Amino acid sequence: MNDLHKRIIAGMIIGGLLVFFSFACSSEKKSSSNSYKMTTNPEELSSVVLRVGSRQYTNADFERYLSMNVGPSLEELPLEVLQEMMDNFIEDKLLLAAAEQNGLVVTWPEIKNYLARMKVNPTGPEPIQTSEELELLKEALLIEKYMEKVVAEVEVSPEELHQYYQQHKRDFLRAERIQVSQILVDSEEKAVELRQQLKNADEAKFREFARQYSLGVEAPRGGVMGIFEMGQLPYAFDKVVFTLEEGQLSPVIESSYGYHIFRVDRKFPAELVPFEKAKEEIRIKVLEEKIKNKLSEHLRWLKDNFDWAFFPENLTFPYQRKTND
Repeated sequence: MNDLHKRIIAGMIIGGLLVFFSFACSSEKKSSSNSYKMTTNPEELSSVVLRVGSRQYTNADFERYLSMNVGPSLEELPLEVLQEMMDNFIEDKLLLAAAEQNGLVVTWPEIKNYLARMKVNPTGPEPIQTSEELELLKEALLIEKYMEKVVAEVEVSPEELHQYYQQHKRDFLRAERIQVSQILVDSEEKAVELRQQLKNADEAKFREFARQYSLGVEAPRGGVMGIFEMGQLPYAFDKVVFTLEEGQLSPVIESSYGYHIFRVDRKFPAELVPFEKAKEEIRIKVLEEKIKNKLSEHLRWLKDNFDWAFFPENLTFPYQRKTND
C-alpha cells in the first residue's frame, strides 16, 4: 500500500460525503413530504434495521451514523439522500465485520494522527466530543484500513497507461494559450498617453512603465498577469487579447477597475500534451477507477458470502432497494 492508494481511498470517502452534503443542502427547500425528520420515538429508535453476523443495528445506530457523516444540523434530509446513506451504512457495517474478522485494529496514535489532520482541514468534521463519537471514528478508520488492504495490490501497468492515452487523446488536447501583461490606470487620458508612448516600444519598456504607472496587483512583475486559455479572462478582455499578435498592444479598454492596456507577450498554439507529461495524471485516473471497481467487486462478494439481513420495513422512512442488491 503506497501513499497514492491511501490518498485515493481518503478522497473517495470525503468526496462521497461532500456530494451527500451538497445534495442535502441544495434540497433544503423541497417539500417536507419528501424529507425525513429524525425520530425521537423510543420504540422506533430501538427497532433493528440491520443484522451482520450476531451484531444488530437499530434506527438509533443509523441516526448516529447520519449525525457523524452528514452533521446534526440537518434536521431534515431528502429521501434520496437517506436511501443512499442507508446503502452506505449497510456496506460500512459489512466492511467493519470483514475488518474485524481479519484481525485489523486501529491504534491510538493513528486516531491522534487523524484528529491532527482534521484540525487543519477546513472541510473536516466537527471535533470529537463524546466516547460514542470516538467509537464511531474508530470504526470509520478501521473500515478505511480494511479498504486499503483490499486494494493494496491494485496497480497500473505501463501498457494500461499507454492504452488510456491512446483512447483518450482528446482529453489531452491543450487549447491555444497566451501570456498577457497589462498596465492599469485610473483615467482614460492617462491610459491613452501611456499607450502612445509605448506604441513602438519593446517589452522591456512596457515592463518599466507597468512597474512605474500601473495600479494592478501584477505591477511589481512588470505587468505580467499570466498564461490564459480562451474563457479564463472576462469576455470583454478575451475578445480583444486573443486577436492580438505577439508583442502587440490592445486599444485602451475600460472596466470597473479602470483603464487597461493589454500586451500579448507570447502565444502558445494548441497542442497535444505528450504522453510523458500526461503519464502521472493518467496513472491517478486509471488507479482510481481500478480501486473503485475492486471495492465494488469486493462488496458484492461480502454481500453474497456474509451472514447478514436488512429489515427495511423497520426504517422510519420509505426505502426502495437497489435492483442489483
